[in-house]
Amino acid sequence: MADKIKVAFCIDNTYTQHLGVALASLLMHNDARNVRVYICSSKLEQAEIDKLASVGRMFGADVVFRQILEEKVSGFRQHLHLSRAAYYRILLADILPDEAKVIYLDCDLVVEADLRELWNTDVSQVGCAGVDEGNPAQTGRLGLDPDFYINSGVLVFNLDYWRQHDIIAKNMAWLEANPQKNILCDQDAINVVLKHQKARIDLKWNLNPVPLEDIGVLQQYPQHLLHFGGPVKPWHKCYDFDLQAIYRKYLDLTPWAAGFSVGEPKNMGQACLVANQLFKKSDFMGACRYYQIAIDFRIKAHGIESKLVLDCINGGHRHFNHQDYVSACEHYRSLVENWGCPIHYEINIYKMPGILDGVF
Repeated sequence: MADKIKVAFCIDNTYTQHLGVALASLLMHNDARNVRVYICSSKLEQAEIDKLASVGRMFGADVVFRQILEEKVSGFRQHLHLSRAAYYRILLADILPDEAKVIYLDCDLVVEADLRELWNTDVSQVGCAGVDEGNPAQTGRLGLDPDFYINSGVLVFNLDYWRQHDIIAKNMAWLEANPQKNILCDQDAINVVLKHQKARIDLKWNLNPVPLEDIGVLQQYPQHLLHFGGPVKPWHKCYDFDLQAIYRKYLDLTPWAAGFSVGEPKNMGQACLVANQLFKKSDFMGACRYYQIAIDFRIKAHGIESKLVLDCINGGHRHFNHQDYVSACEHYRSLVENWGCPIHYEINIYKMPGILDGVF
């Protein structure tokens, strides 16, 4: 019989629902009898522990909770949506002293693949394996050339290697000594400390199709891990609707399903992303409503700067009131495009003006 696949998640109280989604997806696509899941956390509320445990029980999975002392990483910086829980993964060699190897997974992903192939990744001579981001800006920024830079959302850890080479202490030392270089938290530290001591895994193990130009990548890899990386997530209205549907499919298997609602747009850029997507799906009435929300955000912030703008707004409203939603969209789209918001959906969403305002 093959050895059990060991999977670790690191979590704090803010992401328990999303871990529930990741856990349900993992157990849907893998035989629970052949998987042991570690949930490594600090200060989880008992009610949330009970919910996570219930997801494991539903599939008959072996789920083990391990406590982390938050104080060990309390001095390190946070960045955008990344809390200090992001640093917990660099402690796994200590948190899991009896394991030689583990697959680490972020909580903001879904597993739609059998993990046995990933588990069989050869990391015998390296500290970990991950997907190469192929990002010269990162390797240059951190002095990694000619090495490569991996994304830490999915990693195969050689925990024995970490213990033998004192990698935890080296990560902690680098983080303490380099607060200015440390932009992406533990990910930067892991890449620097394990320079030339890490391996590549296939892109399918860490697909992140946002920016949305890359959405077709899911069809290229039917077996994959879908990582909702970046600050905008499936629980925000301005995220891709089809990716939201994937998240919701697994959420419906968890105790968090009943109370779920997406966060409505908090600024013009977010409203435009929703409107653009509805427009692409030919829901012109829905698109009009979100373009109107975008315009309202703009007016509240800057007022109506000219009669031409006022005439365009009123023209859109007249068409909307006459249920000519296509013509109304034409007026609204010309306005928001003039204000600097792209009107095509397949864009880098992080180039949308003000997109991150109100996300966190």
